[in-house]
Amino acid sequence: ITTYKNQERALAEKQAELERALAAEQDASNLQKQFISMVSHEFHTPLAIVDGNAQILERRIGDLPVEDAKKRLKTIRSAVSRTVNMMEAVLSSNLLKTGKMDIHTENFSLRELIEQLCQEQADLARSHVITVDVTGLPETVLLDKKVMTLVLTNLLANAVKYTPCEHPEIHVQSQVDGGEVVILVQDNGVGIPDDEIDKVFDRFFRASTSAGISGSGVGLSLVNDLIKAHKGKINLESQIGVGTRVEIRLPINLPLESISVTH
Repeated sequence: ITTYKNQERALAEKQAELERALAAEQDASNLQKQFISMVSHEFHTPLAIVDGNAQILERRIGDLPVEDAKKRLKTIRSAVSRTVNMMEAVLSSNLLKTGKMDIHTENFSLRELIEQLCQEQADLARSHVITVDVTGLPETVLLDKKVMTLVLTNLLANAVKYTPCEHPEIHVQSQVDGGEVVILVQDNGVGIPDDEIDKVFDRFFRASTSAGISGSGVGLSLVNDLIKAHKGKINLESQIGVGTRVEIRLPINLPLESISVTH
């Protein structure tokens, strides 16, 4: 009986060990899927910028003014550089192994970053009017530039994508309020039903008004995670047929740690 019980105990321990190994394997598999989903989503915009400007150069190579051609080539190089930097940041971080993105604060001009990203979206969506007011920002802020690029790119791309109306307008404002940076992105697009607004930050959720518009439902969820990791807040207001307004509030100077990314 004693031998039997010992064997039974050993078998139970082995089974528990196998179950733990299986759970770890499943976690790793899920993490890889989430990683691929996030990377494919974030690389889409800079690649679209490259493709859009390359197409314009190809169509108008004979009559495009030299200065305009140089500007578009500069935009292409900037988008390629951003893609490379993003790839290096992701691959050199712990994200692939642990699901955590390393955060590195630096002093940079948020004003210039917003203006650059708005101009890139304007070049892609030439029918859209994008107005920018960043005069209320200081010369520099202490934040993670690559994370802010991810956040702003997502918000601007969404504003463009979900504003397919006859006179599409997007307004971007940023200023300082106390010790916080405030960023507003407002459009006059399709809007979101009241009973769905609470779900917009859920991963893979897409509003019923987005039918026929391509998307993965990853962007706003990722933005929400990144903003929370910066000890910030994000608020979204929307009305069908009127548009959507997104407000972000972030501490100007904050020491940051590695943050969990679940996409």
